Amino acid sequence: QLFGKSTLQWKLDAFALVMWVHLKLSQLKTVKFVKPNFQRMTEANSITLAKKRYEALQSPNEIDNFYGYEKELETMWREFG
Repeated sequence: QLFGKSTLQWKLDAFALVMWVHLKLSQLKTVKFVKPNFQRMTEANSITLAKKRYEALQSPNEIDNFYGYEKELETMWREFG
């Protein structure tokens, strides 16, 4: 016995859990995966984006502490994708 339950009780509980999970999974709606429409980054696209964001790219140079610099870089990574 483990925690006051017999082996048979543990097996029945495990079976009930498996059946519950199966039921929940069967109730989920089917998900349709769509292939993303990625475009290749060309040199011209890269330069255009860099020109648009030049000032934002220079802003970490004005930060005088490492933590602020790191946070700014993280924000930029998220914005630029």
